[in-house]
Amino acid sequence: MHKMHYKMTKFSKLSLAVLFAFMLNICSAQLTITEISYNPPESGTDSLEYIEVLNTSGATLDLTGFSFSAGVEYNFEGTLAKDAYLVISKSATAMLLKFGVEAIPWTEGTLNNAGEAITIINASGDTIDHVNYDDVNGWPNEAAGTDGAGASIELCDPISDNTLAASWKVSKKSAGILINDLVLYGTPGQDLQCEIAPSKTVLASFEKTFTPQNVTIFVGETVLWKNAGGHHNVNGSIAKFPNNPDSFGFSVASDTMWTYQFTFTKKGAYDYVCDPHEAEGMVGKVIVVEKEITTGFKRELLVQHLDVYPNPTSGLVRFDNPIQISSGVIFNMQGQIISTLKSGQYDQIDFKDMKSGLYIIQMLSKEGMSVTKVAKE
Repeated sequence: MHKMHYKMTKFSKLSLAVLFAFMLNICSAQLTITEISYNPPESGTDSLEYIEVLNTSGATLDLTGFSFSAGVEYNFEGTLAKDAYLVISKSATAMLLKFGVEAIPWTEGTLNNAGEAITIINASGDTIDHVNYDDVNGWPNEAAGTDGAGASIELCDPISDNTLAASWKVSKKSAGILINDLVLYGTPGQDLQCEIAPSKTVLASFEKTFTPQNVTIFVGETVLWKNAGGHHNVNGSIAKFPNNPDSFGFSVASDTMWTYQFTFTKKGAYDYVCDPHEAEGMVGKVIVVEKEITTGFKRELLVQHLDVYPNPTSGLVRFDNPIQISSGVIFNMQGQIISTLKSGQYDQIDFKDMKSGLYIIQMLSKEGMSVTKVAKE
């Protein structure tokens, strides 16, 4: 999860307007735009355009009366469970065929490849969420792997400010297929997987080898494959290797200088091959082991979202379950520490003496770090 650091000295009128709109969004229904595929690697009609939204309200959300007022046309309906995703797309059929996910087709419109505003409003016309994506001014672009190069863009931290270009990164979860010799990346309807620094890199070469042939990594780490020459793919599917703990790879071989990466979340031994050259010995193995948990600074923290209610609040916020912490801080959206939390067990925190605005609670426990955003009315 990305840490949030803001240093602000003065605002322009535009900056104040953006911040006010963002705070209004958080304080209302909290339906958050978390992923956008605006220029998939297709020729002709972009059937794989989609917008993913996440219910970050902390409770089941009634979508009656919600609609897009900018970007595309679609009237929401029904309810969305707490922490659940909804995918609205150009073509539900294409999404099912390529990603294997259920999506709802929007009524009309397409997403502009050069960037545009996407706005969700409620029945009263209040802005629920607003993202003005782009391919310049700090937004991920074609050189980074999106905007026609294969990948969607994702809001890596769902509680971060999605109006900021810096909050968006290129998806690094492969759908396992090539379109126009480009690997299709995206996580529609799934937890986000943004840019990740690989732990190991494997080269596919003209010599019809994977180098190194065998790698060992920890659970949660990533392997990057690069095509250094030749007509290759990576096939580690369970259909090919039933004993693999999970499927990975992409099926259509290509001689482009492709890259592919996969994050391994299950321990075990993973076999894979290059299909065109399996008989010539182009095989590999990834061994994934549990990382030893130690004390001190070498411990790898699990960062998780903390559910609190009511949110927004005028006073107390309560936790679903009591949490025993070693330390904690509350800071505002400018990165200033407002309050520190002593070690002990907490089932609520009092915000009644704090000014109206947005705050971040960050608490450290033996299970890892818990983070949540609170709106004080």
